[in-house]
Amino acid sequence: MLKEMSVLTLPSITLLPAADKRRHADLPWIYANEINMTQAKLIPAGSLVIVLNSRQQPISLAYFNPHSLICGRVISHQPNINPDSRFWQERLEQALYLRQHALKAPFYRLIHAEADGFPGMIIDRFDHQFVVQLNTTASETLWREHQQVFTTILSPHGIVLRRDSPSRELEGLPIVPPEIIGKNDAIVRLQENQAWFFANLTHGQKTGWFFDQRDHRRWVAQLCRDKTVLDCYCFSGGFSVMAALGGAKNVIGIDRSAEALELAAMAARENKVDHLCTWQQQDVFRFLEGYQGTGFDIVIVDPPAFIKSKRDFYAGCRGYRKLAKLAAATVKPGGYLFFASCSHHLPPSELLQQLRHGLWESKRDGKIIYYGQAGLDHPVHPALPETAYLKGYMLHIF
Repeated sequence: MLKEMSVLTLPSITLLPAADKRRHADLPWIYANEINMTQAKLIPAGSLVIVLNSRQQPISLAYFNPHSLICGRVISHQPNINPDSRFWQERLEQALYLRQHALKAPFYRLIHAEADGFPGMIIDRFDHQFVVQLNTTASETLWREHQQVFTTILSPHGIVLRRDSPSRELEGLPIVPPEIIGKNDAIVRLQENQAWFFANLTHGQKTGWFFDQRDHRRWVAQLCRDKTVLDCYCFSGGFSVMAALGGAKNVIGIDRSAEALELAAMAARENKVDHLCTWQQQDVFRFLEGYQGTGFDIVIVDPPAFIKSKRDFYAGCRGYRKLAKLAAATVKPGGYLFFASCSHHLPPSELLQQLRHGLWESKRDGKIIYYGQAGLDHPVHPALPETAYLKGYMLHIF
């Protein structure tokens, strides 16, 4: 049983009257315009605080950062709970149980920030190697206080701390090079869908691998037998190698990163499908605009986020529409287009609209035969639609 503590031992932030009604919901974020900031601005960043409603009644427990628009990150709606090592150990064990129960291989996202109760913290597991992303002041505080809890439960051989996400700047945090704790292999081998891949945990994008596309890769691969496949933004070969293992006649992977393509080539060799795969270091838009062939049976488009903030929304939508137009034009009649977006600012309905416009502009028609989100190791917080960021549509093109 978790211990209680006195609310009098912590500093407090007070909600403005207009925010009281909103706070009755199970919302994990508190915005700076919802509190009396004049009162709270002297509280040091990273402090644990009691959240009071406008009637001065304690309603939740949060980590506070006066320098961020999201100034409060709630960890419990029981303000008397003591968030000691036992508190965090139980949350970590809950997250670990879910993954171990459903995913047999020890390669997955272990902690998915607020959805697993660790605000702003991402932990990806690569067997005994772990990558920890610290994206908020709250996650920095949590890691300093509870690193021993993680070490005791997980017994890692090595941990890579990644503090290079642009979102840190919104928190007033510096972007710094990765920190290695214990042993770290330059390149790690990982298993996904009974295939083997490689990731660079120190210098690769995000944590080095995108576990969120695991289910989509498996779903697309089952359509690839005897097909020609184009994989745009192929990164380290996740979709490409799975397509080849699914029986594709040949696969072309396109990416601008030479380092990512080398990892993709390693994965193709490891899975003995390198004779089916060709890799091209090129800009995807440029490749599609200059493509003169007869088309592909399956085209996979998994770009980086085009909409990284609200101000990018309309430009990003135009980018998705143009990409859909170019990609659809390279699909043979009767073929398939898989199109994904990881922009959390882009709702599924808006992505679908851009796909529809892109098809129309390419003078193609199609129907949706599959829609998917991230796998179960990327749970969605019911009050945070932002955590349902990944969207993937499979279209049958005519």
